[in-house]
This record gives sequence, structure tokens and C-alpha cells, in this order.
Amino acid sequence: MSELTDELNYIWGWLQSTNLDVDCYNPGLTHQQIDQIVKDLPFQLSDEVYELYQWRNRIADNNYYLLVKFLFPEQFLNHSSISFYPLQVSVSNYHDLCQVSQETMNASSNYEF
Repeated sequence: MSELTDELNYIWGWLQSTNLDVDCYNPGLTHQQIDQIVKDLPFQLSDEVYELYQWRNRIADNNYYLLVKFLFPEQFLNHSSISFYPLQVSVSNYHDLCQVSQETMNASSNYEF
């Protein structure tokens, strides 16, 4: 195991020791499943992203506010919401953002100054 997986498992163990219901995470994906989901991306994911999604594939229940805050403590400081989305949703969101960006660039190029 790598240091990242060791640390994630340490956090997982701590959460279980607090008697919190930590069954809110979907099981991880295989390397092959991740490859299939990201095959059309114009870039490669880092080993750490592969490792994260092999560990777990998101939080299954959005009602687990404290668990999300524990994994992403910067949310306490800036009041923004960081979600641990399933990989499939993350890739879909990426494609949606690219499309909106392209449409915005096309619309702005139609303006005459």
C-alpha cells in the first residue's frame, strides 16, 4: 500500500472507532473500471486520483456532513462545498464545463467591438 492509502485507511479506522456510521462510502473501482470511465478525457489522471477512486468511489449519502468536513476541512474556512463525487459524475461534469466554456467563447466571438 502507498502512503495515501495508508492514511485513508487510518482515517477510515478512526471514523469506525468513533461509532459513526461510516458505511456511507461506495466501494472503490478497479483500475480497469477507472480506465473505462476516463478513456475519453484529453489528459491522464494522476496515480493519486486512481488510488483515491480505488479506495472508495464517493460518499453515497450526502447527509454525512461531518464525514465530508473531516476529509475536506478547508470547507470550514471558506463555506464552500466540496463534494466527493463518483468518478462517472466528475467526468460528466468536466465534459459539461468544457461545453459551456466553448459555447461562451463562441458567443463572445460573435460580438463586434
